[in-house]
Amino acid sequence: MGSRARSTAKCYLREIRKSFRWCQIRKVPTVIPFCTSILTMYLFELSTDRRSGNTISRCHAALKWLHCFCPLATMNPLDNGICRNLVESARRAKKAPVKKKEHLSSAIIRETIDMYGSTDANDYV
Repeated sequence: MGSRARSTAKCYLREIRKSFRWCQIRKVPTVIPFCTSILTMYLFELSTDRRSGNTISRCHAALKWLHCFCPLATMNPLDNGICRNLVESARRAKKAPVKKKEHLSSAIIRETIDMYGSTDANDYV
């Protein structure tokens, strides 16, 4: 726990408690390490509950952090491709569309030159 800031560890512990509560409600055994299918269901439910991409990323990081403390015979179940893809797709799905600014047209440039392009234009600098 010393490798994380106190606020990060506190946030991660809160996310871990939420995941345990989710398991209790659905009567899923809370045996650590969790199997990939349980983690996938949890992350998928978070993404369909209209959670933000940051919330899902934080939950993924917290559960991955929890599994770092467990002696694992295989790789961390959150390193699985499906879990990573769920987090990535949730981030992309919740992102606001890009709002591009209006292009600078020649009419706007002419209007600006007409307004400030007089002989005494140096007075504006």
